[in-house]
Amino acid sequence: MPDLNHAPAFWTSVATAFKSNPSVIFDLYNEPYPTSWSCWLNGAPAANDAHSISYLAWFWNPYNCASGPSLISDFSGAATAYGIGYKAHLLALYLGSGTPPTTPTVGTTPTVTPTTGTTPTPIPTKGVTPTSTSAAGTSCNVHYVVTSQWTGGFGANITMSNTGTTAINGWTLQFSFADGQTITQGWNGTFSQTGSLVTITNVSYNGTLAAGATLSSNPGFNRAWSGSNAVPTSFKLNGISCSTS
Repeated sequence: MPDLNHAPAFWTSVATAFKSNPSVIFDLYNEPYPTSWSCWLNGAPAANDAHSISYLAWFWNPYNCASGPSLISDFSGAATAYGIGYKAHLLALYLGSGTPPTTPTVGTTPTVTPTTGTTPTPIPTKGVTPTSTSAAGTSCNVHYVVTSQWTGGFGANITMSNTGTTAINGWTLQFSFADGQTITQGWNGTFSQTGSLVTITNVSYNGTLAAGATLSSNPGFNRAWSGSNAVPTSFKLNGISCSTS
């Protein structure tokens, strides 16, 4: 009963007749050729699903494994459109979303579920930016250098050093351009510009700057300019003015 006009009604009547018999399992694939995934899906599966009746599907089509209603197309196990549709259909029945559950592999640590009344300690995930902090004992030095320059544009790097006695956990660097230069591209930081004021904040992998250390992943950028390209002279790190070199 492969055709769309008759299959749904036929399988609905069969499913209705056997809905109270838990011993019945339907074999959906008995070479219904030619047909389509839409016809097949709207026939037996739809009727059986409505009555919670189990069914089977063949994984092989003996006369031509590359076409027709089989689940795989060759001996390597490559899925046909029927196989892909059948898998998605079963997942949708099980989950309602089509997303398979995650199964921990050997060697992985399953997520700990807190018990009632306990509050788990938040653990920052990758990409979380630490909160910028400034404290007594914080001082800094900034070295700004133009690495390349061409008509209408230039590239620059900024080296930041923590010259204080307190580690910096999360940083924001601010400075201003005097000649209308504008940001076009940046790296090793999150960049924004309001008028002449440029603000750069750390990204997930370079937010910590130990006391006496120089940032290893320095921010850099490309910018557009015209006329003059004066170097910024004043820098603030977490609101504290830095020396320059």
